[in-house]
Amino acid sequence: MALTIEQEQALLAQLNEKKITLSELAAATDLAEDDLLLIRQGIIDKSVNSNVLKKYFTPPVSSLTESGIVKLSNAINSDDEYIAATSKAVKAVNKTANNALTQAQSAAELASSKVSSVNGSTGEVSLSAPDVDALPIVGGTCTGPITAAYSGPLAFVAQYDSGATFYNDIIRQPASEFHPLLKQRMHVPGFSACSYTFGTLISPNGTQDFRLYIRDLAGADKAFSFSVSGEFSAPGYVIARNVQATDHVYAGRGASYLRNDGMIYGSVWGGYLSDWIGRYFVKAIRRGSQQYARPADWTVTYEVPDGYISGFNNSTKDGNIRFSGWYFRVPMYLINGSWVNAVNS
Repeated sequence: MALTIEQEQALLAQLNEKKITLSELAAATDLAEDDLLLIRQGIIDKSVNSNVLKKYFTPPVSSLTESGIVKLSNAINSDDEYIAATSKAVKAVNKTANNALTQAQSAAELASSKVSSVNGSTGEVSLSAPDVDALPIVGGTCTGPITAAYSGPLAFVAQYDSGATFYNDIIRQPASEFHPLLKQRMHVPGFSACSYTFGTLISPNGTQDFRLYIRDLAGADKAFSFSVSGEFSAPGYVIARNVQATDHVYAGRGASYLRNDGMIYGSVWGGYLSDWIGRYFVKAIRRGSQQYARPADWTVTYEVPDGYISGFNNSTKDGNIRFSGWYFRVPMYLINGSWVNAVNS
């Protein structure tokens, strides 16, 4: 490959800069004799080998002011002023520009076909959310009913990993915080003012429950809570036509309860009501063992010592009651697990 005019001029300029002649080039640059001969031939007959030229002479890097070696790149987003774009990069830029132009033209055609004027203006217009009966992204008041549709999973077991018609996804570290989801504030001037809020309460230990939180203007509040353990807590009465429990019914934070078999337990009874009844009420009555008493003959008035008369014995067999003995039994009652004889009072 022969030297170009620019390469020949550059080599001569280098010799001139070093203030050496062509014959002194070998000693000044440690060129091999064969390479020096080729360089001389290149200057004389333009037939020097390009590999030899690259070995001893490298053109400078090109810049905005100087010519030289240029690096090529396919990038279409570079700001480098020392790299030249390839045809591939130019093609990519051209394709992107054409796509953008097509989209801009489509948007312009759509705008031209859909909006010809706004509030009587046919010039350049600026639209806001109220101009098209829409709400802004942040804030805004809707004056009519809101209708929404849900197309996610309908299985109950899939509800944790799915959305909802109105959906709010929160990730928080443990803290004492209440996150409202839905709220209404009602004010009846001269009578009452309250806010009603549905939301989630999280605590510093990481537990959480869902609450209906009611607070009035004076600061008094009440909270109805639904916990993940299945418990429902109400600050006042729970009024219902019927109450059905599958297990026990508790009172006094568990101090008293009606057991699912009907047994009643409470501190006023000292434990179970059945035990208290057994201690203080007669459970059963029976006749005591038979006893016999005989008053003296010719006794006019006589009373058996205890119990009641159950029979008599006429020892003279003449029917004269004054010569008879009497059978009697003492009544017995069962109380607190023991049979006790009734006593005269």
